[in-house]
Amino acid sequence: MRTEIDRTASSARGAASVPARTIASDTVRKEWRMRLAPERTIQAADRSADAAASQLSGCAGQDDTQGRYQRSLRGRRMTRLRVVAMAFAIVAAAWAQTSAAKEVSGALSARPLAPAGAIAVAGKHRLRAGTTAVLYVPAAIAAGAPAPFLLLLHGAGGKGEDMIRLFKEQADRRGIVLLAPDSADRSWDVALSMSGNDGAPSFGRDVKRIDAILQEAFARVDVDPQRVAVAGFSDGASTALSIGARNAALFPATLAFSAGGMVADWNGPTGRVFFSHGAKDRVLPIAIARDSLAPALRASGFAVTFVTFDGGHSLPAPVLEQAMVWWLGPGPDSP
Repeated sequence: MRTEIDRTASSARGAASVPARTIASDTVRKEWRMRLAPERTIQAADRSADAAASQLSGCAGQDDTQGRYQRSLRGRRMTRLRVVAMAFAIVAAAWAQTSAAKEVSGALSARPLAPAGAIAVAGKHRLRAGTTAVLYVPAAIAAGAPAPFLLLLHGAGGKGEDMIRLFKEQADRRGIVLLAPDSADRSWDVALSMSGNDGAPSFGRDVKRIDAILQEAFARVDVDPQRVAVAGFSDGASTALSIGARNAALFPATLAFSAGGMVADWNGPTGRVFFSHGAKDRVLPIAIARDSLAPALRASGFAVTFVTFDGGHSLPAPVLEQAMVWWLGPGPDSP
């Protein structure tokens, strides 16, 4: 196993960075086209109605001309009202789409808030605040002491339960509270967005769902704010990096196992990031994380540890142990 550790940002100033996702240019152009189109439609309707009225007024000497002219004016008013209503509907829809894109920033509001000494009953608990999730409370939590807390994000096609099984032994040994939600779709928004039209990673409804489930979990267990972390495997690792970078005040540590991307343009506090990746990974080649993601985080001031192992798209037990030592230090049964 080969370990590469770099805790300085200066050596990575010229490293490749993750492409920033920009909504502004195309969205603004489309938005203004949408806003101008209804105005042009109203003007066209006015011209048509004026032409019709002019034709009728030329026959004003006939007995029924005045009635027909009045009906034309009423029709013109109704046409304008219908067009104005349609215009407002179009503009409202455009603004709604733009606002929805802007408000999904990836920021989380949840914070540990349970009273000191609060400990949920040991075992698995099903939570349903915004999404389905498994909260695992080990019996090894020290009485009266706040516990370390780990948010776990599964890979594509997986479930939160898969991550609980993978991390349960570590949780039992170290007294870690685990929370593993399910993604809304077959994978997380960040990963699915990379296969979209522009290929740029972006957030979606998963952020709000994760925030809600964190709030419920934090209300149940006394959590140590200095030992809260987010971890993920594969697509879950990409999401963990994206959320962790934007919420370092909540997650001082982020663990990314075989990541393949992240949402760029973060700011605010920085923290620590642990990467692991198989040198023979053919699902998400190591170069993505090693040559792009890790350097971008280093350049932003994050303390990055990168571990390479001889294997594929997986999380071997020795690598998981190394990650836990990196996060919490040696376990109680370590020599």
